[in-house]
Amino acid sequence: MAPTTVVKQVTYEDADAQRLRNQMVEEIGPRYADRESNTQPLPEGFYVKPQSVEFVALALLEGEPVGHILVRRLDNELEIKNFFVTPEVRGKNVASQLIQAAEAFAIQKQARRIILQTGDRQPEAVKFYFKQGYSRIAIYPPYTTMLYSHCFEKAF
Repeated sequence: MAPTTVVKQVTYEDADAQRLRNQMVEEIGPRYADRESNTQPLPEGFYVKPQSVEFVALALLEGEPVGHILVRRLDNELEIKNFFVTPEVRGKNVASQLIQAAEAFAIQKQARRIILQTGDRQPEAVKFYFKQGYSRIAIYPPYTTMLYSHCFEKAF
């Protein structure tokens, strides 16, 4: 019998959620380190402010946290941020379950779409978003100075 994945909503301050966000930064950060510096900081609004967070979910596999996603309010939009699945469970449907939970939240909030941003050094993410039915859109604020951004939407 295949291991069971459970997606559960948690708070932004949840210790497992914080640990997975830190693990994401450790993995993804080095891919873009040459583009970030004190003279070219990331734009205001890139980082999530806890008060903007409306939904956080963890994926648990056999009770162990293996994935994280959050939805924040960005102006009048809902945006997916900090979407991460640990390397050992990639390709095992965990990411699909997490993104479906975020989409279900957006639908419940009567959003007409959900948006997200990723970078050009994450081709696996770009491929995943297309597979999940997302469409490319223009780079939106606060990422407009990050020309290597790939932005997506999924309309409901």
